[in-house]
Amino acid sequence: MPAIGATVTCRSARVDNLVLIGHGCSVGEGRALVAQVGLSGSTQVARFVRTRNQVGLAGHLTIGDGAQLAAKSGVSHAVGPGEVVGG
Repeated sequence: MPAIGATVTCRSARVDNLVLIGHGCSVGEGRALVAQVGLSGSTQVARFVRTRNQVGLAGHLTIGDGAQLAAKSGVSHAVGPGEVVGG
């Protein structure tokens, strides 16, 4: 049994250039990952989440449905559904 789960990108997720998706991540339906976004290992990103450029997500986080992450944000905690995060 592998120690790390599968990395999954769901239907209709859009991935731009220079995007890094770590091991064991899940990228939900309708998700847009634009330039220079990085997901650390085991991060779960729900449906219809929007990230702007240069967003970094720490490992083992859950980002809820419809959340929005502003450009150049460093996200170190879980983000609830529909939340808007920046900084």
